[in-house]
Amino acid sequence: MNKDETTPYDQKVCDLSYLSTTMDGNKLLINDIMKEFLIQVPVELKCLSTAIVETKYSKIKSYAHKMKSTFSIMGISAVLPILNKLEELGANENGFEEIKELNNQLDKIANQALKEIKEQF
Repeated sequence: MNKDETTPYDQKVCDLSYLSTTMDGNKLLINDIMKEFLIQVPVELKCLSTAIVETKYSKIKSYAHKMKSTFSIMGISAVLPILNKLEELGANENGFEEIKELNNQLDKIANQALKEIKEQF
């Protein structure tokens, strides 16, 4: 299965209550952040996948770390253990097969999150 053929993630993954609270319910600002998420996440996923294909452990670690804040603000806690493990494996420069599997899991959840955010518009 290639990365474009991921199985849909069946559960709701976004909890926008944190974003709403943090932005004091400012709908314009919330919409801007959601739009940026829709742009930023596919780019970050592609960068991470490229780092994995090229076996660039330091980049895997760096992208996983960066993505934690991107997903956290949208209340997508399901990816945090995955990103933490990717960051750890990247730092230790090992576990390549596990890294590929974790990336597949991340893609599924991220695609579900993107779908949920798009439905807000």
